Amino acid sequence: MADAFSCHEDVSIRNLTFTDSADDSVNVQCYSHHVWIDHNTFRSSNDGSVDVKRGSDLVTVSYNRYVGTDKSMLLGHSDSNGAQDTGYLRATYHHNWFDGSNTRHPRVRFGYAHVFANYVDVEDYFLGLGVGGRIYAESNHVKGAKTITQDFGDTKLTWTGSNFYDVATITRANSSGSTMSDWLRADGSVAPPSYGYSAGSASSTPPAAGAGVSGADTVPQ
Repeated sequence: MADAFSCHEDVSIRNLTFTDSADDSVNVQCYSHHVWIDHNTFRSSNDGSVDVKRGSDLVTVSYNRYVGTDKSMLLGHSDSNGAQDTGYLRATYHHNWFDGSNTRHPRVRFGYAHVFANYVDVEDYFLGLGVGGRIYAESNHVKGAKTITQDFGDTKLTWTGSNFYDVATITRANSSGSTMSDWLRADGSVAPPSYGYSAGSASSTPPAAGAGVSGADTVPQ
């Protein structure tokens, strides 16, 4: 199943399974806002799983399971689209289970991503640091990854002490001559979001995420 949403507001996408989508499984674009993508299961597609771009804003991606996906989530589609995207692309990603997925959890350009309480077991990188973006990451449990961050530009990152990872499970951290900045580049300059929320603590148990999985109902940020 594949779907695309553009120029819409107050949209909820819940309890669906996306498999072998012809393009992106979910594409939020064209100044769409107040979009909630919750309790879905994403499997491999021919492009991304959840892309948010072209001036969209106020998007929450929560309690989804990404099973073996490649380009899992993108915030901001192009390095050259700053004129349209700057001031928009505010997104919250929480309690998702990245289950053997590959990249983009998310990859961020120009927007503000609040990334918390996700369970991360990925083949390549967790957070993609693109052009002009900001990420505030907390209470994520990184079970394993090639690298926690992949540097594609000048995204700023705050990585709080509430995140969990074991250096032994980060491939790049164990490469000869590597330094911490090679696999986790964070400058601490990004402020937390202004809305109220509870991030909790990083959990070693995957959240109740995915289509058809009952769990705590959440209110989109």
